[in-house]
Amino acid sequence: MELLTQNSTMNKSSQYGITMVNWAIPAFMSQTGIKTCPNAGSCAAGCYARMGTYQFGNVKSAHEEKLKLTQSDIFISEMIGEIDLWLKKRSVSHLKVRIHDAGDFYSKEYVSRWFAVMSHFATDSRVSFYAYTKQVELFQSLKLPSNFTLIFSFG
Repeated sequence: MELLTQNSTMNKSSQYGITMVNWAIPAFMSQTGIKTCPNAGSCAAGCYARMGTYQFGNVKSAHEEKLKLTQSDIFISEMIGEIDLWLKKRSVSHLKVRIHDAGDFYSKEYVSRWFAVMSHFATDSRVSFYAYTKQVELFQSLKLPSNFTLIFSFG
């Protein structure tokens, strides 16, 4: 399973040596009942990641598999390997990883796993990460990695 993907918008945005890729988990809640967007309020009703192509069976199952992976001890090494593949096999000069076009940081443990991935690439200027989140309180006391841009979403 390919862990990092590109939708058509990201593919079009990938220019001038920057390749944009995306990581997604189920929006709002998984099939097993894990609330993947813990601070979602009224936005859950009109969430774009709960409509359209996100509802295709193959997309939903891929997001569920990715969520399972985030709960596994191999998540960090698998994500590092995936990023390395994008850099080497696809000849990418700068990889910009968007964490979550669907879902959010659902736990401190999940955040720490992403921070470990970011830490691995901290000295590699070819890789950066960004995310939008409603998990303001979760991040208030954390020191963000230098290669990570976090945008708080209050809607």
